Amino acid sequence: MTATDEMEDAFADATAALDTCLDALDAARAHHEFRSALKAHPGAQAGWARQHGVSATYVSDVLHGRREISETIAAALGLHRMTIFVRANQGEQP
Repeated sequence: MTATDEMEDAFADATAALDTCLDALDAARAHHEFRSALKAHPGAQAGWARQHGVSATYVSDVLHGRREISETIAAALGLHRMTIFVRANQGEQP
């Protein structure tokens, strides 16, 4: 593989990562979607929790900021939870 091929592969990987980030939601936006889903559900918190296999207490804890949105709740919202790390200073090497 030539240096040009390696650069093109790296660029393609970076572009794919950027596309993923552009479609990402921050925690506040995910919480907003969660609240909207609960409001739209008949039976509110308890009914939504029962339908999606989580406890009503957990739902309440997420709503009040005591717990984070779990993968189960994220999946029910059509989201996938992931953590990313970005270098603080672009010019810095590890």
